[in-house]
Amino acid sequence: MREVHSWIRELQSSGPVVSDRRSKDPLRFMDNALGMEVVQILPGDCYVSSRDELLSTVLGSCISVCLYDPVARLGGMNHYLLPEGDKRIAGTADAARYGNFAMNELIATLVELGARKSGLEAKVFGGGAMFTSEQDVGQRNIKFADEYLKNEHIEVVGRDVGLPFSRKIRFSPVTGKVMVKRLPSLHQNSAQSSGKQAPDSGLDNGPDSDGGDDLLRKCG
Repeated sequence: MREVHSWIRELQSSGPVVSDRRSKDPLRFMDNALGMEVVQILPGDCYVSSRDELLSTVLGSCISVCLYDPVARLGGMNHYLLPEGDKRIAGTADAARYGNFAMNELIATLVELGARKSGLEAKVFGGGAMFTSEQDVGQRNIKFADEYLKNEHIEVVGRDVGLPFSRKIRFSPVTGKVMVKRLPSLHQNSAQSSGKQAPDSGLDNGPDSDGGDDLLRKCG
């Protein structure tokens, strides 16, 4: 916990807030243990921020890509369910449930709010196979994220993908750090009964909590 509290102090002493529209956002709640607000990112959501808040989601076969500009200290997260959607759904409420639209929206919003596309760093999470039927979906989601980021010349600096786990992640847009907690799937039931637990990812070592700073801007 010492590392987490140190991180929180760093966030609370960070630079000026670019904008603030949180009072009208119903997907916020206070994490009393950390004394910080959390923005819940649901499937099909895309969010960019520069405030001392946490961007949080839970992933199964879905993917979240966290993009961060270390110079602007600005970051964002999406949460897509499937790799690509037909162009006919562009601009609809369901568009960001697909990787191609979710990634385009995330990058466009970051750039609009002051990030440099050439300076973006990416971290990729999810694509788990909790059930046999989801294995192909998770792998296709991972493949799409990797190919998209490669084509856009965005460096991937961290990832925790695949394997039979769902994941809870919390992202700090002001530092680019992510905390990951692997959650057991049905495949782990027998292991749980014997006292074994799904291991936490080693990415950005820390407990299941994360400090974040938010510019508070929904994509799209």
